[in-house]
This record gives sequence, C-alpha cells and structure tokens, in this order.
Amino acid sequence: MKRGMMVVFALLCGAMVTPSAFGAVRGESAAVAIDTVAIAIGTPFDKILPVAWDATWVGGNSGATVVIKDNGTEVKRATGTGSFTWTPSTTGAHTLTYTTLIGGTAQSEVYSVTLYKEWRYTVTDGKATITATTHTTGNVTIPDSLNGYPVTEIPANFFSWEWQLTSLTIPNSVTSVGMDAFKGCTGITSASLPWSLKKPLSTLFPDSYSKLTNVTMTGTATEIVANQFSGCSALNTVTIPATVTSI
Repeated sequence: MKRGMMVVFALLCGAMVTPSAFGAVRGESAAVAIDTVAIAIGTPFDKILPVAWDATWVGGNSGATVVIKDNGTEVKRATGTGSFTWTPSTTGAHTLTYTTLIGGTAQSEVYSVTLYKEWRYTVTDGKATITATTHTTGNVTIPDSLNGYPVTEIPANFFSWEWQLTSLTIPNSVTSVGMDAFKGCTGITSASLPWSLKKPLSTLFPDSYSKLTNVTMTGTATEIVANQFSGCSALNTVTIPATVTSI
C-alpha cells in the first residue's frame, strides 16, 4: 500500500488511529478504529464492538463520506467523525470493508479487515475446520456450519485442558476429531456426538469418560462400535438412533 493512501483498521482499546500516526499525508487518507478490547486480528470475539471513523482526512474534505460494510452489506454511511456500535448477528467470519466518497464519487481504494465472531475457521475444499473459539466453558455447541461452510473437523488439541467445559454437542457434520482434542477436559459430564465418529468415548474424552452421565449418539447408525461405552461407569442415560440394529 503506497504512502499516503493508508486506511487503518486498527484493533485498539477505544483509540482513534489517524493516518498521521503512520506517516500518511493529510488530505489523502481516512482513518477508522475498531474497539475490540485489545483482541488481536484473527482472534475470535464475543463482544459488541464500537467502530469509530474519521472522514475529515479524505482529500482534506470534511464533507467526504465514509461507507463501512460487513460481508458486503452496508452497516454505516456517515460524514465527519463519530462512532457506532457494530453488532454482528452471525457467528464466523465478518469482513469489514471501508471506502470513501468524495463529491459522490467512490474512491478506488477499498480497505478491509476480517474478524471472527465466536468461531474462527479455515476452509479446504469447501469444508470448514474450526481453529479457535471463545466457547471454552460450560455448555458448548459446535456449529454445524460457518458462513455456509459445513464444519467437518475438530483439530488436534482444540479443547485440550479446558477443564471448565461441562457439556458438549458435536454436530453430525463433523467427521473428524483430532488427537487429544479433549485431553485434560476433566469436567465433561454430558455429550452429544455423531455415531459416524466411530470412536470409543474413552478415546474421545480420555480424562472425563468415566464421569459422563448422559450421552446421546446422533445420526443414522446401524450399529454401535465395540467398546463405545467401555469404562463409562457413571452413565445414567444413553440415547442411540432408532436405526441401530446391532450393538
């Protein structure tokens, strides 16, 4: 990005960052700041985010217009300076784009930053793998899709040592759970998971399987794998699909 044409999407604690702070030339740039309570770019957030703008830098024209969009949908159009509360309604990726209008003419530069609400993920061959989350305590439900991409994988060590996790729901879309994804999760007592994972609970939850009291197997299973519930000595309730014909 050339000098003097920088727009700053900054993740700060309520501070407005202007182009001058980055050596930009007044009259050629604009500034915007996102108050994310010191969350770094790429780290999921679960808070309402104030977004501030300063259109007065654009062409030295205090009447320049700022246009901010969230995933292509306009969320703010304004002149001068100010701030508004950005409340993304969906989980997953949110790409905020920032453009300016001078005399009604859109400037060629479009600047953007991608933030993740609650769940961060990567996409391969149209399928999502979750890579970070704000949900690590209490009852956690993994989404079956993010921004239209089916969630198919929980990577190795994803929830490891999250001992405050007590209940877990894994959707049927998930077909792969990495090694030690739940290692050290000593507090899990309830779980709902797809039969298609075909892993004994002692393998999935090595530090809490003996504490599980309620387990629901979902999907269209025809059989329950050997040792599926081995060592689950605290089980009170087990729910299995009606399609099961062999145990």
